[in-house]
Amino acid sequence: MRAGAVRSHSLVLLASVAACQGAHQKSETDTPDPDSLAVTLDFAIGAESADSAAHSFVFIRDLHIARDGRLWVLEDQGGIGHNGPHRLLVFDTLGGLVQVVGRSGDGPGEFRIPIRIAELPDGRMVGAGRKYVPDVRMALGPLTPETYTPVLELPSGGDTSYPGLVWYDGLLWVSYYASHEGKTSIYFAKVKL
Repeated sequence: MRAGAVRSHSLVLLASVAACQGAHQKSETDTPDPDSLAVTLDFAIGAESADSAAHSFVFIRDLHIARDGRLWVLEDQGGIGHNGPHRLLVFDTLGGLVQVVGRSGDGPGEFRIPIRIAELPDGRMVGAGRKYVPDVRMALGPLTPETYTPVLELPSGGDTSYPGLVWYDGLLWVSYYASHEGKTSIYFAKVKL
């Protein structure tokens, strides 16, 4: 792997930070002066507004700004350590709610701890997370504003979760943990889509 060649397509910058130049040369160990930083808030969803009740969040699993500018949010409304309900929210470029998909369950459009989103070069979205039926497995599948259907189970089982997704060199690279081989281990898989 070439150094610096891997980059995440899921990097989200909701606020931009600019540091002011100091009068002296700073070393890597210098801590920036908080008064020398400027933050510009682009927009907020769920803040105090007329529609804030409709856009309040409990536990955001992942965020992704798609190439078309829409913001995709995977949320677990049960919070950390709780099971659902889970949903996908899609917002337009101005922060307006476009679509809400999902509820707890194992059927079409239902989620069981979906926690990662990735966008493929052709604009398709994929989701990854734990699948419970018929057995617990790490699973991937297409994610649209209408539905999420896990279609590929990765070698996993037992306690398994927290996938990482990166598109690199024509493949979807997936990291996750699982305990199906007798002890909890970290796994890396390359998926051709």
